[in-house]
Amino acid sequence: VPQGKLSGPFTIVSKAYPGMKARMWYYTPAQWDGRTPLPVQFWGDGQFYTQSRNDAYRLLDTFDNMFAGKRIPLMANVFVEPGTGPDRIRSIEYDTVSDKFGHYVMDEVFPEVETHIPLRHDAYSRAFVGESSGGICAFTTAYLMPEQFSRVLSWIGSFAALQTSPEQPTGGAAWPVIVRRETAKMNIRVWLQDGADDQENPRAGSW
Repeated sequence: VPQGKLSGPFTIVSKAYPGMKARMWYYTPAQWDGRTPLPVQFWGDGQFYTQSRNDAYRLLDTFDNMFAGKRIPLMANVFVEPGTGPDRIRSIEYDTVSDKFGHYVMDEVFPEVETHIPLRHDAYSRAFVGESSGGICAFTTAYLMPEQFSRVLSWIGSFAALQTSPEQPTGGAAWPVIVRRETAKMNIRVWLQDGADDQENPRAGSW
């Protein structure tokens, strides 16, 4: 089937996280006309999916097959590596229960992508994908910013107290309670994946 185009890496110098730099790539379908704004999926730990078509994920081949078979709509996929400053701050970015990373994506990452390709701006056309700490980040972002993201794929999300604060002393371990207490309906769709014996983590709390 026709192969799409992977562009990058580009370097993003963050204002939300002072001193942080991150590499970014984006992937566009072969069938795209080059003009029509595209729905977009954001992928945390994006470096894992862009190294080779022969890696364990085979993500780009999967997209090519699904686009060619018209099983999913044409969309852009944006891959961003955790940022580096003096140190890697992946857990600070991903595990913190706040909308800071969501604003980083909306205010810094997507505008950079849109200097190259047009994207749709409605929440219905945006998805967030993450694994482990990226999985909780995907959920946190959509839950706190449902007007920006309406679809979540959380692989083995680290819903645990990996990053705490006075406002959230149990960090991500508080999410089950927060969600149960919420009375307003959220217009988001969340796909969660986990596995037997996936996480034996003392910081996960008693839930």
